[in-house]
Amino acid sequence: MRRAQSVGISGGHIDRVCLDVPGRDSDLRTLKAISISKAINSQEAPVKEKHARRIILGTHHEKGAFTFWSYAIGLPLSSSSILSWKFCHVLHKVLRDGHPNVLHDYQRYRSNIREIG
Repeated sequence: MRRAQSVGISGGHIDRVCLDVPGRDSDLRTLKAISISKAINSQEAPVKEKHARRIILGTHHEKGAFTFWSYAIGLPLSSSSILSWKFCHVLHKVLRDGHPNVLHDYQRYRSNIREIG
């Protein structure tokens, strides 16, 4: 049986997230990874809000930022200034609007970000 729960984030956007669907975790993890790769790329265009919103909602679903950091650690941030800027932009949104545990997860990767900076 499917239950839907409304989840809101800042900016007035409301998405519906289906709960209790079998096999859904792996599908959501894949969707989150796709959203991260579409949001943080080297194209000279702004980050689309729908991708940032999916990343933020993903942090609320998994109660942290494991998927975000597992993808972000592999990015070649020092090779492209656009890629670096988009990463910082998405990271700011995730830290501001993501699940509270995102701040705790960030502490583990703080030294990696300082090395790049």
